[in-house]
Amino acid sequence: MTPASFRILCLFSLLCLSSLVGCQQEQELGSGKEHYLAALDALGKGDTQTAISELSLSIEAEPDVWAYLERARIYSELGEDEKAKQDLVEAKKIDSANTRIGWIEGELRKAKDARYKGRLANPPQGGK
Repeated sequence: MTPASFRILCLFSLLCLSSLVGCQQEQELGSGKEHYLAALDALGKGDTQTAISELSLSIEAEPDVWAYLERARIYSELGEDEKAKQDLVEAKKIDSANTRIGWIEGELRKAKDARYKGRLANPPQGGK
């Protein structure tokens, strides 16, 4: 599964879950989720700076482990390791059992040009 298809699967799951929570009520996603979705859209278009901005707005509106992890991954790809590590610290405060934290930490131990390649290029399945 590619990172993009994994993100789409996560997004679909999030939307399905949010529709079940509201059952009979029409719900808005909320600005945090809206910014997260805008970040995923920007990533799909290759616009990492907009993605970072949207993830930052998402976190500001509604701190979420997935937004922190996605921003940490982007920062690690850009070689901004300290920012990535700080996002991982915040992600651990929300969900310390999330397996993506260890995956990104492992990638941070590699040289920048060796990250997210080979058999460990994609995140672990399940997220926990």
